[in-house]
Amino acid sequence: YKELKPKYGYVMVTTSPDDSAMVYINKKYVGMTPYMSDKIKSGIHDIVVIKENYKTISSTFEVDSSYTTNLDLNMEMSVVDVMVCADSLSKIYVDNKYKGDGVWSGILNDGIHLFEARKKNHSTSFVEKELSIGTSEIIELDNPKPIYSSADINSNPSEADVFIDGNYYGKTPLFIKDIIMGQHEIRFEKQGYALSLSTINIEESELLVAMRVNLEEERAM
Repeated sequence: YKELKPKYGYVMVTTSPDDSAMVYINKKYVGMTPYMSDKIKSGIHDIVVIKENYKTISSTFEVDSSYTTNLDLNMEMSVVDVMVCADSLSKIYVDNKYKGDGVWSGILNDGIHLFEARKKNHSTSFVEKELSIGTSEIIELDNPKPIYSSADINSNPSEADVFIDGNYYGKTPLFIKDIIMGQHEIRFEKQGYALSLSTINIEESELLVAMRVNLEEERAM
């Protein structure tokens, strides 16, 4: 008599160097490696194996009736070791995602990435670079440059000493060509008049800020 074989078999899928890869057979998710299938119809089948930081494997395999097909798949890394350096006060962004301050080390997929050093009231410095498998990269970012505005500062009466953030700048009327964007404390001092403190907040869109302060005479004791 002729021995009849069942028209199905099995497949065993393992991956190296790591397990826990996702297995798709005939476009259907079936489990994680190491994976042992249920009954599979004899014949040719498609398989796709996916794991983060590894290249996707897409192939075919054949199932023989009543046999187990063993697939031991070697997965290749698809990441690059990267170190990004900027000045200690800068915030590092990779592909518009915050990574840390000053220095960041990690892994990225191969391909083109955008590296940025951001600092408040400074122009962002950036590098766009293509990363290749099998290399390690050190990305050095320029220090972000301050964004400046101008300030036209006056007082009534004039000839008052002007201190900005504690630093002496001169007497009114005073034109300051380069004052960094952001908030500043301004102090006015003039003999015979009460000390005056003011705060200005210079926005990035403001190219010129005008300020005028009326000083009050000191009261006799």
